Amino acid sequence: MGHFRDLRSLGLAGVRMSSCVFRCNARRAACRPVCMGAVAVLTRAFLTWSYAGTSRFSVDRGNGADIVTRGLTTATRGRRRAGTAIAALLLVAAMTGCSTSADRVPSSAAIPTHSLRSDPRQAAVDQPATSQPAPGTVVHQTLSTPGASQIAAYAATARQLAAGRWTRLPAAPIGGRSGAAITWIGEEMLIWGGSRPDQRLTTDGAAYNPQTSRWRVLPRSPLEARSDMSSVWTGSTWFIWGGYRGAAGPKSVDGATYTPGTNTWRLLPPSPIKITSDNEQVQTVWTGTNVVVVAVATEASHATESPVTTASYDPDTNSWSSDPDLVLPQHHPAAELQLAAGGGHLYLWSQWNYNANGVGYSGTDTFSMDSSVHTWKPIHLDRAGNSGIASPIWTGEDFIQGATPAWRGFNAGPPQINLTGQRFNPATAQESTISHGPLDDLDPQNVWTGGALVALDLLATTSPDGHHAHPGRAAAWDPARNSWTPLSAPPLTSDDNPQGVWAGTRLLIWGQFYDSPTVENPSPGRPAAVGLQFTPGNG
Repeated sequence: MGHFRDLRSLGLAGVRMSSCVFRCNARRAACRPVCMGAVAVLTRAFLTWSYAGTSRFSVDRGNGADIVTRGLTTATRGRRRAGTAIAALLLVAAMTGCSTSADRVPSSAAIPTHSLRSDPRQAAVDQPATSQPAPGTVVHQTLSTPGASQIAAYAATARQLAAGRWTRLPAAPIGGRSGAAITWIGEEMLIWGGSRPDQRLTTDGAAYNPQTSRWRVLPRSPLEARSDMSSVWTGSTWFIWGGYRGAAGPKSVDGATYTPGTNTWRLLPPSPIKITSDNEQVQTVWTGTNVVVVAVATEASHATESPVTTASYDPDTNSWSSDPDLVLPQHHPAAELQLAAGGGHLYLWSQWNYNANGVGYSGTDTFSMDSSVHTWKPIHLDRAGNSGIASPIWTGEDFIQGATPAWRGFNAGPPQINLTGQRFNPATAQESTISHGPLDDLDPQNVWTGGALVALDLLATTSPDGHHAHPGRAAAWDPARNSWTPLSAPPLTSDDNPQGVWAGTRLLIWGQFYDSPTVENPSPGRPAAVGLQFTPGNG
């Protein structure tokens, strides 16, 4: 004890001990014996200094530290109190900071998504009312699925999905429809707008909470009735823009935001995006700070150029700004457009078709825009796979695009078969092929669970070879093994592919279903059940 001769020395030792405690807190069990031993020595030193001159005192040794039990006679009151208080603080630090990993329950916010493997049937605990999506949440115009890039609360694997089961959602307060805007916000699935089976457009909406199995009606929207809108969740507001307001004429150029926290709508100010034809494609993505909207007119295959207009919306200021437009390469008119964000960049895929002198040409151009330098630049990729460009899914490391037929016009010839998807790594600018799946030739929709890709085809249709009719189907792709696993068939089918969202621990699908799993192209007048839920198992 002779080393600690004065309060200054003890103070410096205390600072060093605090540093040890915090380092031990990070290393857990690896440094526990060293840290606890140091706490014991320093605590004893403070007590010795505090009770200098005391004729008798004893200590009990417990849990690696010395604890005073008796003997106070001649030490000053101030010194005793100070030394005892400091010793007590060291003990508390030792008990909390130097605990092993088994002593602690880590915060789920600090755990990577892929490490969460809890029972998917267990209700989520302390789930916030809304969730902040990862930058790069991608929304296809007719498939507004934030699961395209969201970090899921439970990363279901293909094996767990293979052990899953289907159940029906309870009756909704709104009718079945297609072309609705649908998103997941962390606690609820939001639905708005769309077209009813009788082709009437709607202005109503609802929210479904899978934890309580209850619906609620959304307040009246300021927007006119429409379908096939672009929408994206920003973490606090739901952005909805554009869409069809009728069978003829150009798409809408207005929009609104819905804030669940206040249960209110707000009209958006006029956008710089101008749409002049009904064949304009619109894509929307959330970057983490702004909503980016791009639009392009899908021109005839003989067009020589096709400009892409870009604008950004700031939800904090409720204002728009114009971004640089992109002029696609000559003789590469856009036939299909996809937008995504990830790794601090925007990415744009443009599939093109061009006819010259009776000869057809096609391909895919890819562009990127740095978030700090608002200029589009081309990326030269050797396109993997042999399909079109599906809605990109940002996993946090790369983009996944499921298989989809390439657009070749309305007279495209025989069905495209043996299609494959692809994945793109922005860090290496390389693409690789995803193995051919059982649904890849059926133009399925794709939903990312955080650990697997679910391909859904809920149509009762005829297979590409024209010989077999089948109900809706589902399959899961394992990214680690690059292999597919069939999932149990959905109990209902549809004449439209209802939209799906990954809801943290389960897949929710809502749209226009029919009470027969095998009927092909059912008539609109049949009774409809409007929602399904798929819950992973414990595989």
